[in-house]
Parts: sequence; C-alpha cells; structure tokens
Amino acid sequence: MTQLHQQYFENQSFTAGQQRTYTVSWPVPSTVATGTYVVKVGVFPPGWGTRYNWFDSAATFAVATSSSTPNPTVIPSPTVIPSPTVTPGPVPPPPSSAPAGPLRVSGNRLVNSLGQTVLLRGVHFQGIEYSCVQGKGFYDGGALDQYKVNGIKSWKSNVVRVGLNEHCWLGVAGSPSGASYQSSVENWVNLLTSNGLYVVLDLMWSAPAGQSANGQQAMPNSSYSASFWTSVANRFKNNGMVIFDLFNEPIPNNNANDGTDTGARRSWECWRDGYASGSCDATQNAGTASSGMTASQVVGMQALLNAVRATGATNVVQVNGIQWGNTIWSSSTRNFLTYKLTDPLNNTTAAMHTYNWTWCPDLACLQREVAPIAAVLPVFIGEFGHDACGTSNRTALIDIMRWADSKGVGYAAQTWDTTDSCSNIKLLASFDGTPGPYGDIIRDHYLTFAAP
Repeated sequence: MTQLHQQYFENQSFTAGQQRTYTVSWPVPSTVATGTYVVKVGVFPPGWGTRYNWFDSAATFAVATSSSTPNPTVIPSPTVIPSPTVTPGPVPPPPSSAPAGPLRVSGNRLVNSLGQTVLLRGVHFQGIEYSCVQGKGFYDGGALDQYKVNGIKSWKSNVVRVGLNEHCWLGVAGSPSGASYQSSVENWVNLLTSNGLYVVLDLMWSAPAGQSANGQQAMPNSSYSASFWTSVANRFKNNGMVIFDLFNEPIPNNNANDGTDTGARRSWECWRDGYASGSCDATQNAGTASSGMTASQVVGMQALLNAVRATGATNVVQVNGIQWGNTIWSSSTRNFLTYKLTDPLNNTTAAMHTYNWTWCPDLACLQREVAPIAAVLPVFIGEFGHDACGTSNRTALIDIMRWADSKGVGYAAQTWDTTDSCSNIKLLASFDGTPGPYGDIIRDHYLTFAAP
C-alpha cells in the first residue's frame, strides 16, 4: 500500500471520552489510478513515541475517473474517540518510508520528490570494504542477487548502508580493484535502488600512500580520499537514491581530551579542516599498528564535501561526528552545528553511530547530545547495536529505535550478515531475512511499520 496524502492537526486537546470531527480534503492528482482508497486515522502524543488510537480503515472512498481538477472533500465517517487525555505540542507529520525518487534536505527532515518526509530505516551491509584486501574477492558472503535483496526487504527496510574500500575503488591495491571493483559496486547499488531501496555509500577502509587500506583510519588522507569521492560522486551523481557518507568513524586527535573545551575545539577543527586547521595532533591513530597517520596527511570533511560538489553531484551527503563517529555534540559551543560544513546546496546531514560500549550509548545521551542537532538538521544513525541479547539489551535497543522514530532520526542496524550469536552484532541466521536472536529484536520493531 502506498501513502498518497497525509494531514495532521497540531495542538489538539481532548478530555476523556470527548468526540471530535475533523475534515480532511485531498485534491486528487490527474495521474491517480481509479479504484478504492483507504483513510487511516491516528492519535499520537507529542514526539510520536507511541500512539493512543489507530484506525487502519477509518473510511474508504472511490476515485471513478482521473481528473485534473480537485475532487470533492473527503470526510471520513467514523468519529475518533481517544480514551486518554492528550495535550500534544507541535509535532512534525508522521514520516513516510516509501521511496519516491531522489532525496533532499528540507529543514530537519529528508523529503522525497513528492515532498513527503522520508525516515530512513534499514541495515548496514558489511563485507565489500574488506574482502578485496583480504584475498576474498569482491564480497565474501556469496552472490549479491535478488535473493539477498528480498531478505532485506522482508524486514520492511528502505535503506542499505554499504561500506567501501578506498584503495580497491581507486585501483591502488586489492583484488578486484579499479574498474572491476567499481563495476561490482555499481551493479549492487543499481540492484538495490531498482528495488526501491535507498543506498548510503560510506568510505570505510582507507589509508595514505605507502600503507594498506586494511582497516579503519583515524581520518581521511591527503593521498587518496578526495580523489575517491570525486570518482564515486561522478559515478553516482545521476542516481538521487544514493547518499554519500564521507567517512565512517572520524577519530581526530585520537579521541584525546575531547571532554575539555580546548580538546573538543581542536578535535572539531581538525575534523572539519584537517591539517590546514593547525589543530590536528602530530600523530593520528585509530588504535592499530597499521593505522598511523601524521597531521600533514590529514584532510578534513570540508575537503571531501568540496570534492563531491565539484563534480556537480547534488546527492544528499552525510557526515559522521567525532570520537569514532559517536558524538555530534561535545558542548553547546563545540558541536556539529558550530562546525557545520559549508554546502552550497544545503543538502548535508549529520550522522553518528551508537553501541552499548560507545560514547553515546543510551537514551539520556541521545536526548542530551543528538536531539539538539535533530531539531535543526536531519540525523542518521548509520550503525547501532548491542553485543548481547538479554532482557535489558532488548529494552535498550527498542528504546533507541522508538526514540529515533519520535525525533525523525533515521537508523541502520549493524550488521546484515550471518551468523548471529548474540555477541558478534550480526543480525541473521540466513540471508533470506531469517533473524538470529539479536536480529529478531530489530526485525520485530521494523515490522510494525508499513512496507516501503
């Protein structure tokens, strides 16, 4: 079922048992199909975190002949009687999950080509970033085919986040690499988008000249990272279903002393402007022996965004924050908004990751550090998960998803892979979409929403 129109009423107050009638009108587009249409009515508290009443078929009406002029006003016949006393504050309209062409930023929401708000809800797809440098071919999980897409869609997902390898894409190293790797990525992206799924392409594994891109680095590098985005943007700039995620998990200045104002300032300046900021520590390290960089090798997020926009690409761009991408708010003066990138198209969003062991792992932190950003810009949680499946973990995961839904924050669960053991953050028992114990928590929530 496809949503064609929505209308909401703000600041409505009810007393228990009170009856209220609302009139909803819909100018019928000339291109609409004839047939029977369904009216659904819901009553929500502030934030859309739950619902008080929902009528899945409050009324029906028929469109007999398409017309370029508006049809008469449609008045649903039932009367909505919410049982509790509700005093909603101003809230955004409930989002659609249905893809309808390219996305763009509109205020703090993403909207599709019909102007409908789209809340991204899906999965992170792992393997393409590492297989090519580990002797495993393009992808070590079997064929990337309709079978795998059907599994993703069975969860009612509308977005897939895909990590890429900088060296394999540019032909620096790896097998496959260069044109072969690029074609394989494009084939997978085209299959996903042709199935109505948005795709987030992320620069996940990278390295400066002289090193192997066999893991995550602290920051993008001056050797290849801008060239990577020039190439990727040129490849996908005509596909508005593709979103660019500039760098997986930035760790400017090794996460050192970000709790102090000076430390946070230097980290955010290094994050945005790289070596040119004068605020990058002499050594940047992601915590492994092969991930060391010098300050002079660091480029900032602004340079990567510039590389994308120089190609003429208008795609939405996501930018992860600092501290492994776990924070977009260090303080009221040191945060994503303070150091927001300059985008001539104003088509850039904030992004972050959250796990139960990271900087921002719970609802209190999300409300304190993410909500202020989400009130201004779209936010996407590109990775989230827990490394256990106990009752408290289930509750925490559900709370995070419900919070994100209430704030219009998109999210992708880590990771669409087998086999789930409740400790490896893998969602699946099978690529047909059968979840493991951890994945079952995520899928149950996803299935409460309408299919894209």
